[in-house]
Amino acid sequence: MHVLADALTSVAAIAGLLCGRFLGWVWMDPLIGIVGGVVIAHWSIGLMRAAACSLLDVAVNSKMADAVRSRLEAEGDRVVDLHLWRLGPGHQGLVVSIAARSPQPPDAYKARLSGLPGLSHVTIEVNPA
Repeated sequence: MHVLADALTSVAAIAGLLCGRFLGWVWMDPLIGIVGGVVIAHWSIGLMRAAACSLLDVAVNSKMADAVRSRLEAEGDRVVDLHLWRLGPGHQGLVVSIAARSPQPPDAYKARLSGLPGLSHVTIEVNPA
């Protein structure tokens, strides 16, 4: 879509120049310039918002976080700290700290998370409660 918008603004700029040159519509070039600027600004703002959400971990999948928390706390353990973020399309990273009265190895907690789609990078820290 971004490339298509760039191509369309370029075609519109050329059309504006041609209208000014051959039809005498000297106002067309500045008008097309303003319209192109608005289109580019609109796309830029959307791109900046998406990038900021990704970089600041704003767009957290709350359903996935709730599912992770409920699976890890199922046997009386307590999730102390949970960080879930998007790594890429269909992939999420997870770093979680667990306080447990009878700690198990991290692999046991990772096994509880099996079947959750999209968890590509999981780090689990287990601390005795």
